[in-house]
Amino acid sequence: AMSGRNIAFIANDSSDLFLVNVDDLNNPSDPVLISSDVQEMSFNAQGDKLLYKSGSYTVYDVVTSSDIASGFASNVSDHAYFTPEGNKVVYRDGSRALKAFEIFNDNTTSPPVNLISKAWVAGGEAPWDGVNPSHISNFQVAANGKVVYLADQEILDVQELFVTSVADLGAVPVEQKITQDLTLAADPSTLDPTLQRGLPYSTQSYTLSADGNKVFYIVDLDETDDNPSRQPFVVDISSLIHIPDPVALGNDSYHLYSGIATFASPDSDAVLFNAETGNNIVQLYYVDLSDPANPGTATILNGPIEPGFGAGVDSYPQLNPTSQAALLSYNPDVTSAANFGELYMVSVDEPGQVYRVNSPLPDLGSLSNFSFTEDGLNVVYLADLETQGLRELWTTPVAELGTSLRLNPIFPQGALHDGVSSFSISLGE
Repeated sequence: AMSGRNIAFIANDSSDLFLVNVDDLNNPSDPVLISSDVQEMSFNAQGDKLLYKSGSYTVYDVVTSSDIASGFASNVSDHAYFTPEGNKVVYRDGSRALKAFEIFNDNTTSPPVNLISKAWVAGGEAPWDGVNPSHISNFQVAANGKVVYLADQEILDVQELFVTSVADLGAVPVEQKITQDLTLAADPSTLDPTLQRGLPYSTQSYTLSADGNKVFYIVDLDETDDNPSRQPFVVDISSLIHIPDPVALGNDSYHLYSGIATFASPDSDAVLFNAETGNNIVQLYYVDLSDPANPGTATILNGPIEPGFGAGVDSYPQLNPTSQAALLSYNPDVTSAANFGELYMVSVDEPGQVYRVNSPLPDLGSLSNFSFTEDGLNVVYLADLETQGLRELWTTPVAELGTSLRLNPIFPQGALHDGVSSFSISLGE
């Protein structure tokens, strides 16, 4: 839990969900069995509620040791999430609708459920237009109550972005489309988003900023191509205004490595994303969005990369709490391609000036799962720094880049395991 007072874990052999209280680290509680056959779980922001899936979803009250709500989102592909404030749950019901409810502390097992996406027609499985079956593929929830999701609400199999809200669950849902209607302009290498739809371009993926004010999304320029060029957009959600030319990479087509981006916090006034513009090299780009009417030119943050096998950025970027420095994993030197990517830090004010975080990796060594601590003073990551194939947990102080301190106990020689598989950091400790 973010409070650091409770730890929930799923035992691999039986998929049992256990809860342990660690108020006193020297005397933790015995594990309490919550449920069996659990596929996933998460805490709310306060750490006093636990959401888990065992066939269907259940909200468990950690304080009273009882279920508050259960039996919702029971399809295999359904997902449910707490809102960032931790007092509401949003879930997809059967891929055709988004619903939400508020969490009450009176042990109510059936809280009022509210539809927050457009309603189906009465008596049928069809969506609001009554013609084609719509499908909501995924959704994200922001701190301001905004919920953004992908659905083919208007044209069958053409995924577009829509936004709704859980701010007032008693009101009739007001849903708006975020994505623009796109068509080929006279020059086939460009898109004119102001024209009416000619060819339907599906939205491939997107990232919602934590404050809920902006969304980054991409569309394929040529859906008949196995490796299509993709066009990115950044949208101000409150006004639904598309920020002009957010990447400024010229008129030549380019390929986005992924639609997953990272927004600066707390004001989403910058965005980082990976893109491959040639030579099959993925690089990290930074765009200043502090003035949405005049966004900055896309700037490459990583240092020079020589073309070759194993070279290029191979991770999604992470920003420190002040959004002034970024972490990225990449291999800048083709001559050391066997080492895969190492961890580097770069200031957004000094693009190209990268500093290695970890101590040197051995041959065939690898590094993954990195994160800043809450105060931004340390970096924590998994790597096989000493024994190839044995991943251990390491930390590096930002003031001492290039050094690595092991956090886990030393594993016994000849142990038949791969080391540490994952980690999480509690807030404030």
